[in-house]
Formats: sequence, C-alpha cells, structure tokens
Amino acid sequence: NRRVQGVEYQNGWELNNIHKLIAGMEFHNYKDTAVNGGYYDKKTHNMTVYVQDTMSLNDKWTLIPGLRFDHYNTFGSHWSPKFAANYRADDKTKIYASWGHTYRAPEASELYYNDPYMGYGNENLRPETGHTETIGFEHDFNENSAVQLNFFNTKISKAIAWDNSADIEVGYVKNLGSEKRRGVELSFNQKIDFSR
Repeated sequence: NRRVQGVEYQNGWELNNIHKLIAGMEFHNYKDTAVNGGYYDKKTHNMTVYVQDTMSLNDKWTLIPGLRFDHYNTFGSHWSPKFAANYRADDKTKIYASWGHTYRAPEASELYYNDPYMGYGNENLRPETGHTETIGFEHDFNENSAVQLNFFNTKISKAIAWDNSADIEVGYVKNLGSEKRRGVELSFNQKIDFSR
C-alpha cells in the first residue's frame, strides 16, 4: 500500500525561432505500508528538477539536450543528462537518435520487505544506473497510416532483481553486476474510419 503526496510544476518558453525551453520541478512524499510484508509506515521523499531545450537549427535538424537532477532522502543526489537529434528527411520521413543516462532508486518494498515465507528486501541496495541509446525512423504513408522502426540498446549497472534461485530457501532482493538489453521495435499504425 503506497500513499503519495506531492506537487509538480512545469513551464515552457519560446526564446526565439531556435530555442524552446521546458523546465519543471517535482516533489513527492511516499508513505509505504505492507503489513503482510513486515514493514509499516516507511517514509521517503524525492525532489526532481529538469530542463530541456528544443533547438530548431533549420527545417531539417532539431537537437534536444536535457538535464535532470534528482535528490532522494535515502540515496542522495544524482544528475542525469540526455541528448536527442531528429532529422526530417522530407515531409513524411523522420530519422532520430537519442542517448540518455538512467537512474532508479530502490522502492520501499525492495528495501524493507520482510516475510519468512515470501522473501526479504535488502536495506543495502544501491540505485540502478545506466544508459540507453535509440536510433530509428518514422514514415507516414498518408494521413491514416504510418510505420515506425527503432533499435535500442540499454546497459544497467547494479540492476535490482529478486534472487529466487533453487538453492536458497527464501528469495531476496539484490543488486546484479550489470544487465544488457538490446532489441528492435516495429509498429504500423492504421486509422480506420467507421463513419463511411
């Protein structure tokens, strides 16, 4: 059971024909309770501040740098940069690439869960860190149909996972050394007009 209280603010500014800034902040208080999981009223909070600049260099190129700052009362502060580039080949085709740093702090259930039959959390967990790269393209055949193809590569250090190996009696949460994910996503969208 999780109770969340918080506030969020975001605003945008068009500085000129090139720069469009978006900036914002978030603050959240979390109160987690798992009576069956052996912990009650564990409180955490985090604050986030971010800024992103969409830079239209010309009719074809757009660059999007961004920066995010997170502060957790349990894990301290962390900076996460990101960068994306879009190339508009023509009116119907867009090619894009992006890189971003990832960060995920453990949740209360991963830290404090305590059940002799179901498993144990781990208060010594460290946050996951890593990066993700994506490259792909989109093409609109017409106003009703489009295709999108992208390739992604993700590498996570200290990945958080449950260890339920057969040689242990009860599972527990731990940080893995590293985890890699690679894949391809293909989607085709077709709008159907039922009014005809």
